[in-house]
Amino acid sequence: MEVEELKNWLEENKIKLSNDDVFNVEKRIFLKEILYYKLYKNFKDYFNCLTKLKINYINLKLILLLLIPVVILKKISWFHN
Repeated sequence: MEVEELKNWLEENKIKLSNDDVFNVEKRIFLKEILYYKLYKNFKDYFNCLTKLKINYINLKLILLLLIPVVILKKISWFHN
């Protein structure tokens, strides 16, 4: 899973990155996790991820991911087969 690779990369390079860069990478990882769990109907992990939601992560992308039905998400996702 791409998210695991990003997490590993972030752990290895956290020292070299500024706080803003770390925040942006963490936010990207969070959004990818949410999308992955929703698309593959892993709702237990999906809701666990939502409970760990930080106020700073809320943006338009996240709101759209939460509200758009899975069928539409599958049609617009480039990586889903």
